[in-house]
Parts: sequence; C-alpha cells; structure tokens
Amino acid sequence: VVDEVASYCVDSGNYVEKEEGSMNLYPQKKYFRSRAHCNPLANNDGFDYPKNPDERGNIFVNTSSRTGKNYIDYVDVGCGFGGLSIALANIDDDDEKKKKILALEIRSKVVEFVKRRINALNLQDRIACVRTNAMIHLPHFLHKAEIEKMFFCFPDPHFKAKNFRRRIISKALLTEYAFFLKPYGFLYAITDVSQLHKWHLDTCRNHPSFHIYFHATFHHDSNYQGQSAEEQQYLQCDPFLLAIISHTEEAKKVARAQNPIYCLIAQRLPDDQLPFSPSIVVSSSSGDANKRNEVVEADVFFDQEQDNNDD
Repeated sequence: VVDEVASYCVDSGNYVEKEEGSMNLYPQKKYFRSRAHCNPLANNDGFDYPKNPDERGNIFVNTSSRTGKNYIDYVDVGCGFGGLSIALANIDDDDEKKKKILALEIRSKVVEFVKRRINALNLQDRIACVRTNAMIHLPHFLHKAEIEKMFFCFPDPHFKAKNFRRRIISKALLTEYAFFLKPYGFLYAITDVSQLHKWHLDTCRNHPSFHIYFHATFHHDSNYQGQSAEEQQYLQCDPFLLAIISHTEEAKKVARAQNPIYCLIAQRLPDDQLPFSPSIVVSSSSGDANKRNEVVEADVFFDQEQDNNDD
C-alpha cells in the first residue's frame, strides 16, 4: 500500500514540497495518513528484525567511528511523524558529541513519511527510523546498558481494563527498558490523559529499577508562566523536557486545545542499588553451537505485594 501511495504521489508531482533553505523535497503529511493506533499484540503483520543487536547492521548513514561500531544513544518509541526525533537531533549539534536517535514506529505509512522527512533534512547520519513492534522486538535491536534516554510521547492509553496489557509502559516492559538503559539513564513519558499519567507514576514508582526523578503538569498558557519556580527552572535546565512538550505533533495539538500535558521522568538506578540481580545461564543468541553458554546479568524482579493484590 505504501508503494502504491508513493508511486501515485510521485506521478502526480504533488506529494512533496521544498523545505525552505533545502534543495531536497519535503514530504506532505496529507499523503501519508494512517490510523492513529493499532493493536501491538496482534500477530497479523510481519516485521523484519535482526537475530540479535550485533546483526542489526549499519542503520545510520556515515556512521561515526566514535566507538568503533554502530551505536545508539536515544530511542524514540512510537515516534509518530518524527517531530521529537528531529528536535533531539538539533539539541546535540556539536560534531564531537553528535547523538544517534533510533525512531521506532509500527505504522508503515508513517515510517515512510519519517524516512522521507529525515532525508529532506539531511539527518540520515543522526536519525534512523525503523518499522517494528517495540513491545516484542526491542531486544533484537538494543544491547544491554546502551541507551542514555528513552522517550514515550503520547502513547495509546488503552482505557479498557482488559487492554491494560497493551500499554507500552508496564511492569514487565520496564524491566526490559532497565536492561537497555545505562545506569542513571532517563525514561521520559508524557501524555494528555491524567489516568494514564497516574498509571505511569505508579508503575515506575513500584519498579525497583527506577525512581521518579521529576513529574509535573504543564499548561501552555502564558508560555508556562503559571508553573512553579521549580518546574520553570527544570524547563530551562533540561532541553529534552522542553522538546517533548513543545516539538511533537501531538503536543502541538494539545497546546492548540489549551489542555494540560502530564510529564514524567524516571531515572534508571545502578545495579548496586537494586534489591537483587541474580546471574542466570542463557544460551547465546548467535546460534553457534560451539560457542559456550554465556553467563549474563539479568534483572529479575518480583513484586510480591502486587501479585497478592492481583490474586
């Protein structure tokens, strides 16, 4: 379907427009419309993904040799039309400290738009957009303790109790995110749904790998002048927070509607501060039968109190 749409748009000559100051063609969003959400637990669509992170290949153009390998610094889960990923690329613009952003999206038309947008802005060496299901395939892309920051902007709230397991932030998935984040790394989550924000707070607060670093409710009226002194100071000190509440497409919609934005920043605790982190033996994912099993550190947690409540 994406190829047919792209082919029609190319033939019509109307699917792109010139970005000011750029010789490249900038895609028009109206030709890449898609459903707002989809079921992440449905197995009715296939995705190409590497067997393990070592086989993910060079997903960026002109990969830097800073670490001698293809590396990722930030992950934008559910990137939408790419507004946050592009804003993140503009935050760290120093050639010596250029950060790499992996933008993940499950909708095919939206991925095609983001890729064309990245190419139009010549950011292929900073941003890579991949179509995948982050709830299932994220371990195939990321190494342990590789990521500095993860971003979850306006995820699907899944209001029905039977669909809570579809939420992108949950007790089980937080354990995965803790595995990928570096010690003292950050997880950002914003929403315009107060019930979902409470879910984020409770889930992160009850997970032993994270502690709540900052949370607040932001109002766009008067350029955030109504916020507390602490919140205004944090906005000035953290450009990433300002980016997620100002530069995403959903954030702009919320601002036009004059609705509040609920923000959460959780920090990944180092391993020596965790209750326990047992070593378990697992088979190597390389498929080499001659390679011995590796002993890896796995963060295994049990919330006995929560389990008793569930019973």
